[in-house]
Amino acid sequence: MSSKFSETVAILEKLPEPQIEMVYKYAFNIRKNFYPKNTAQILERLTGILPDENKTLEEYRQERLSERYETFT
Repeated sequence: MSSKFSETVAILEKLPEPQIEMVYKYAFNIRKNFYPKNTAQILERLTGILPDENKTLEEYRQERLSERYETFT
C-alpha cells in the first residue's frame, strides 16, 4: 500500500460521517468525469493521439513493440 493511500485512510478514519460522505461524493464525481461512458467520448479523447500516417492500429502496435523490444519484423 502506498504511503499516500495510508495517510489518506488515516485522515478519513478521524473524520465524522458527514464529512466522509462529502469526500466520497467528491471522489465519485472525479471518477465519473474522468472515465468516459460511451464510445463517442472515448474516440473524442483519442483524437490526435495517433499521427495520421495511414497505418492501421495493428501496424502502430507492431512498430511500438519493435522499438520497445528492439525486434525487427
